[in-house]
Amino acid sequence: MADNNTPDSGHVESLDELANQARTIDMPAAAPAVQAAQAAAAQAAHATMEQDWVDTFKMLRGMGMVALQRVRGIPPETVKEIWSDAALEQIAAPAAEICRRHGLSIGDMMDRWGPYIGLTMALGVPGFATYELLHAPAAPKADGQQQPS
Repeated sequence: MADNNTPDSGHVESLDELANQARTIDMPAAAPAVQAAQAAAAQAAHATMEQDWVDTFKMLRGMGMVALQRVRGIPPETVKEIWSDAALEQIAAPAAEICRRHGLSIGDMMDRWGPYIGLTMALGVPGFATYELLHAPAAPKADGQQQPS
């Protein structure tokens, strides 16, 4: 009588061994599909990160528009012409690529540098206004003579 537990009989000792054999058989056929799914997921994550950068740059543009209008009287439309949506999208693409290469997200960057960026933005407007005041041309005196520079 033949032994049914020999390797040549095709009998498997456990379900785990059978599962391992199934994975080994299916892996070569599934590899392209798995790689395609991973590539699609990476591309979607990159597109999302790129859009996150666009949204962040739009927020910064909005803050800059307010600051430039208050300090220099520059109308928001002028700022939007210079920092257009298309320009922000062009800037966002390499920013997202840099983040991807370093394994960062906008959340990671804000966790690390958000307080510094916020402080810079908060000090930027009054600092720029002070600079403008210090470097503004002197107003003429009431008697028609100019003050010495």
